[in-house]
Amino acid sequence: MTADFYDEGSTRQVVVLYFQGTGRKKELEARIGEDDAWGVTLAETDPAEVRKQPAWAPATPGATGSRSPGN
Repeated sequence: MTADFYDEGSTRQVVVLYFQGTGRKKELEARIGEDDAWGVTLAETDPAEVRKQPAWAPATPGATGSRSPGN
């Protein structure tokens, strides 16, 4: 698995996990919480949403991309 970090990360950071064997991708969001501690959000409760791959993310790790419009 490879993790790429996208967009500006002062209060939250978009992370895309690339799974080598399957070629699948999964988007996570890391945020700064209380006491400047980082936490990961996994908000999907619908199984169809959990399996959905981020359309905006590059197909392979190491490429440039952005979830934010205009970047």
